[in-house]
Amino acid sequence: MRLNGRRPGFTLVEFLVVAVLVIIILTGVYKLVVFQDQSGRQARAVTATQQTIRTAMQLLQAELREVSTSGGDILVATSDSVMVQAMRKTGFVCDPTASANTIDVWTMGDRFTPQDTILVFSDGPSATSMTDDTWRPAVVTDTGSTSCSNSAWPNSTVQRIQVDADSVRANLAAGAPIRSIEPVVYGNFAIGGQWYLGRRLGNTADLQPIIGPLASPADRGLVLQYYDTLNALIPSANLATAAGRRAIRRMRITIVGSTPGAARPRNGSYVDSLTSDVYFRGN
Repeated sequence: MRLNGRRPGFTLVEFLVVAVLVIIILTGVYKLVVFQDQSGRQARAVTATQQTIRTAMQLLQAELREVSTSGGDILVATSDSVMVQAMRKTGFVCDPTASANTIDVWTMGDRFTPQDTILVFSDGPSATSMTDDTWRPAVVTDTGSTSCSNSAWPNSTVQRIQVDADSVRANLAAGAPIRSIEPVVYGNFAIGGQWYLGRRLGNTADLQPIIGPLASPADRGLVLQYYDTLNALIPSANLATAAGRRAIRRMRITIVGSTPGAARPRNGSYVDSLTSDVYFRGN
């Protein structure tokens, strides 16, 4: 019996066909993995950006709703930052008959402390007009505990504050509100190579990042527009004056978030924006 000299196996053509098929399959798998990775990065960038701009808007709105423009609470107003007299503590006059330079106050929350700048509401003599009402400024020089002769106020929460100007007690009445204020700047600040919604206390260098990243000022990361009672845009020249800032009745806020590392554009940033209006207290 003769044996066939050919052994079973694969030819070179068959090897090439298999190799091509394997390459096609691996290429498809690789593209699928890359697509899933890009989609995941894009989804994370979208979510992060939208959370950033929503949170930034909520924080600004919560702070600015306490501002009274007619009361002079806006100190500086520009297209990308605003300085306001932010309310920090509040209370109500318990006994308007305390001795000179002192006021007995029913505190709400945090107690007043020395060096606090406060505004004391003075109700003018007219009972039918608000034009003679005013907020009188003073600085707290000392504090202490006391009891209140006005039985309508609980004694356990009464605080006696001493002020640097007795004139704030003019036309003082029981129940008049008192609030402490602090100049605060909100704007788009560069921190660590990125832009953030930040807060600066007064004119100090104490810069506090709040949330970000935002787009740069060149890309209009934070835009503030100011309108009067007729819904007319107030020119920047008018905003440089106290009278112009007192005319503000509404602020339009536009925040543009920018999250690096998005898939589209590749290795770029995902950008989204949010616009909302704030109507000021007491206007």
